[in-house]
Amino acid sequence: MNTGMPRKTRAIPPPVAVITVNWNTHDDTARLLQSLREQHPPPIVFVVDNGSTDGSYEQLQASFPEVRYLQMGRNRGFGAANNAALRVLQAEAIPFAWLINNDTIPEPGALGVLVDHMLERPAAGAAGCIVLEADGPGRRIQAWGGGHIIPWLGTAKLNQSEAEPLEFITGASLFLRTKALEDVGVFDEHFFLYWEDADLCFRLREAGWKLTVAEAVVRHKGSATTGRFPRMRAYHNARSFSLLMHKHARRPRLCGFTAAVAQSFGKLLRGNLPAAAGRWQGWRAGCDAVRSSDGIVPDGPP
Repeated sequence: MNTGMPRKTRAIPPPVAVITVNWNTHDDTARLLQSLREQHPPPIVFVVDNGSTDGSYEQLQASFPEVRYLQMGRNRGFGAANNAALRVLQAEAIPFAWLINNDTIPEPGALGVLVDHMLERPAAGAAGCIVLEADGPGRRIQAWGGGHIIPWLGTAKLNQSEAEPLEFITGASLFLRTKALEDVGVFDEHFFLYWEDADLCFRLREAGWKLTVAEAVVRHKGSATTGRFPRMRAYHNARSFSLLMHKHARRPRLCGFTAAVAQSFGKLLRGNLPAAAGRWQGWRAGCDAVRSSDGIVPDGPP
């Protein structure tokens, strides 16, 4: 029946891209892609492959033909892989990008919550999610969006509630406004792995953009790619932390050194000699990168 009253129309949601990086982890990436098929609004999904050698890239293409794939050819790190897709988004004027680790599973409705959250907050350059542990029962919080850095110890405290200071949003689930990236740029590719999310968030805050946390929920396994390689993980963590301190700390050399000592000593106390050695080597590599003219990141520890 026509009542003469105007119909309430629902706004068409803006296009959103989801970006995830694959490196020899077919099962995790496939589970994520399957879960994204159930999200609304339907996202444009990018898988950036960092030179997988296990056949996962070809298997994913066959199983998920709707996805847009980018092949890096070799492992160029987290930041460079995400940047490849972010530059496509910028060229196509897609307003939002959800960067999400391939070992995460968003709960139903998470994408819609993020989009609404950002539309209501035009000053926000990035939003995080409530990140829960993937394993085990209950809703154990891994990070309330992100956390804050303890520079002298070379670590970050992941927030457990909205009351804690938010200095960065974890790259496990980082929802970006691409307009903000026009101001600050994309990831710094001198960071091969780790801390590139903190660096980007620091630059966003310095440019006047806000960080915020939406009520969207994702479950994150954590260290699916690097957990098998403790020395590599420690090396890149320390190397990237040294670069982060050089860019943002008031006393970068001292912060980097004390962090390397604290982290190496902690690994030794736990009997993890490979990780202790990786931490020390990573700090030295970070110092070398700062002194060099290009700061190019090697593919792995020596």
